[in-house]
Amino acid sequence: MMKHLSKTALPFKPCRHPLCAEITRDRSGYCSQHIETAVNDRRQTRARKTTRKAYGSARWKRVRQAYKSRHPLCEVCGSRGATRAAQVVDHVLEISDGGAMHDAANLLSLCHRCHGSKTKQMQRARGNGYIRECVSMFLKLKEGEEGE
Repeated sequence: MMKHLSKTALPFKPCRHPLCAEITRDRSGYCSQHIETAVNDRRQTRARKTTRKAYGSARWKRVRQAYKSRHPLCEVCGSRGATRAAQVVDHVLEISDGGAMHDAANLLSLCHRCHGSKTKQMQRARGNGYIRECVSMFLKLKEGEEGE
């Protein structure tokens, strides 16, 4: 008959986190310092896989094409008085941050240059904790376009 081993009965092993010298008995293989990081990494990986599937869906392709047909020019360039063709339909609030996947109010048509710039701004905003302000700025830009 096989007995279930308690946590203290498991053998010691090195933490799975790169360059960590701690030893652990935790089933995950991570020490107490790195277990939370490992769990968060797993959650983010799952979220990325789910998002990737959503972008390949027929529904997203229809929504994207319909939005791009109604907004063929870059909305950021347009707010500056420039005319540049849009190559990307982007989410104002990223799906991973809780944005709506198929809601036109959460979409922007962008050229590659503006898409790269917006992505960098959003990454900085996320890192500095002011993502709401950044999203608000892009939504105001979008409202200005629709009001014309």
